[in-house]
Amino acid sequence: MKRILLVSYYYPPQNNARSIRMYYFTKSLLNNGYKVDVLTSSLDNIDTGLQDLLSNLQNKQNLRIFNTEETLYKKMYKKFQKDNKNNLKNHDIETINKRIKNKLKLFAPRPEIFWFFKALKKGFEIIEDNKYYSILSSSLPFESHHVSYYLSCHGDIPLVLEYGDPWTYSPTKKHKFSKYVYHLLESKILEKSEYVIFTTKETKKLYKVKFNITNPKKIKVIYSGFDPRLYGNKKEEDEDFTISYIGRLKTVRADIQNLLKASKELSERNNATDIRINLIGGIDIPIDKYCFSDSINIKDSVSFKRSLQEMQKSNLLILLGNKYGVQIPMKTFWYLGANVPILTILGDKKDPLKNLLFGMNRVVIVNNNYKEIKNALFEIYDDWKSGNTIEKYRVDKNYVHFTWKYQLEKLLDILKKL
Repeated sequence: MKRILLVSYYYPPQNNARSIRMYYFTKSLLNNGYKVDVLTSSLDNIDTGLQDLLSNLQNKQNLRIFNTEETLYKKMYKKFQKDNKNNLKNHDIETINKRIKNKLKLFAPRPEIFWFFKALKKGFEIIEDNKYYSILSSSLPFESHHVSYYLSCHGDIPLVLEYGDPWTYSPTKKHKFSKYVYHLLESKILEKSEYVIFTTKETKKLYKVKFNITNPKKIKVIYSGFDPRLYGNKKEEDEDFTISYIGRLKTVRADIQNLLKASKELSERNNATDIRINLIGGIDIPIDKYCFSDSINIKDSVSFKRSLQEMQKSNLLILLGNKYGVQIPMKTFWYLGANVPILTILGDKKDPLKNLLFGMNRVVIVNNNYKEIKNALFEIYDDWKSGNTIEKYRVDKNYVHFTWKYQLEKLLDILKKL
């Protein structure tokens, strides 16, 4: 039986998009006859639901997880993380304490850098005691690729790289010198790899051009997906028209303020009192006070299971596309599985969501323009009020292409070719 070494900083029961993606990679590998060893970080942000999923895996006797100890620096770093109270009335008011914390973060290196040394030491021990068919490396963060590269070289083990966001050419990186250094490092790692997996076609195109990858068979796209079995059979709806955004509001995504203003106007139209807005996951961006209303309910991060429940209970899901035309939010695919209408607000004109979701039932796509958002929102609300949502926004058969089972057939095909 072939053994895979999966190197991933994030892994269940940690609750984030990377962790969930790696859970399904692991599940697919175990179900198809592989043994899996996982080299990951210390346990943090534990989700008991994900812990249960991990415990209930088939063939879990073939799974071993190697956690590294939390560094002292990481413990200190967490104390300086932004303290987001999610208080609408005071959201734009920073205390002196918060300002000091945010200034210190500018000079503090990321804790993942120190994980690199612990993970590399542990990795050398693991590969000395085991024979591996392949190393599968998952990023973010990119320290996973660094660790995997050195382990691959040391043990002469085939390397498969799996990317979330771009590294060197991430749209948020602006310093030319750092890009030059990162390009040299990443080029070396890419050259060593047998295959490279991306989550969007746009990232694949970016790497093909920037790193002059001449072998098209080396670079693959595996979207994220959804798991139909986790949603339950019966959808529980509230009596109100519930609009939900699941996930953290960040600057890299389309601005939600136009949506909030439009929803406020919808509430004021005909004195509508049956509209409720859920923002679940926290806020990292300033929001104009004009957008706020009594109908908005803010919740911090919730469990993975709870997030799926909130999706199903909603009458409309809000999907904010990423800016810069490269990445797709992982929640896109969980939204598709929830059987609820989706209002997609594009991050910019190059947003990959436009091509990915075009023509799908239940998905309404608009630019981040107040008039477009308002018209779409009013129409969906009126359809709900008149009972037309089930027929008009029916499930599309093509959604099956975005199940995890369908997507991960590509991973199995890659490993067979090593």
